[in-house]
Amino acid sequence: MREMPSVASNTFVKEEILGLSKEELIVKLYDIGVSACIAKDKGRVLEVIAELIDSLNFDHGEIPARLFRLYQYAMMEARKGHFGEPMHILQGLKESWVKAFNLQKFSEGL
Repeated sequence: MREMPSVASNTFVKEEILGLSKEELIVKLYDIGVSACIAKDKGRVLEVIAELIDSLNFDHGEIPARLFRLYQYAMMEARKGHFGEPMHILQGLKESWVKAFNLQKFSEGL
């Protein structure tokens, strides 16, 4: 039987997330997605990718459209139970965000 996280633990996580910038939240999502791929947790992977898709702002040119296609591909692979490609995509994008926004504290994961 799995142990439920304590209220104090949940409060800490909420406070940690509320204190993150938009860029840091995206990196956190990538970390959660990579962990879900490692655990082969299809539901969590799909949930993370859906959240990443929802975060796209298509008013910013071609980059969001390209990210959308990558996310769609990763989602398709995860639905098939293939987690290698989604993990590779999410890890690579996370590393790009860390470099682009100088988020060195996230370079090793959260």
